[in-house]
Amino acid sequence: MGNGYTHYFTRNIAIPTRNWRRIIRDARYLAARLPEHSNTAGGCFDDEPLRLGLDHGALNEPPRFSDSEIRFNGTGRMGLDGETFSLVPDIGDGRFEFCDTSGKPYDFFVCVVLVLVYTRAPGCMDIASSGSRADWLPAAQFAADELGEDMYIPHRITGMECNRVEPRLPETIDLWNSA
Repeated sequence: MGNGYTHYFTRNIAIPTRNWRRIIRDARYLAARLPEHSNTAGGCFDDEPLRLGLDHGALNEPPRFSDSEIRFNGTGRMGLDGETFSLVPDIGDGRFEFCDTSGKPYDFFVCVVLVLVYTRAPGCMDIASSGSRADWLPAAQFAADELGEDMYIPHRITGMECNRVEPRLPETIDLWNSA
């Protein structure tokens, strides 16, 4: 499992086609608007650029957002890739999976996608992480702000804390970004 910063998910039921299409549409939209840097996963690589590629053998190819799969990895300077994140919608057999990002910049987008799944397809997956609510909050806030709607961090991560992340008003985002 690499350096131990890992996200875990168990497939309870297959993600319905309608929900999956919305997830891939939103993931594609958000991937095109990624911030230059990320401070998820404790900000371990917050000075490194946030770039996505397909997988170890094709880091220069774009991520895949299709009817059958979401697939991506980190890319950039040597060593910013990790375990490839892959998610297919049609598995609901209790399968346990994980993605060890080692806290590298692409961890931000792994969290974004898992927040989308948790929000758009409730009950389809149990999602856990070695990260905390604070680690996941930047990704959930990004998705909420960009999509203009509430997003939810999985309860297994937030525990008893509130898992709802509301979009900020545009004028608040502008003030926050200029600070």
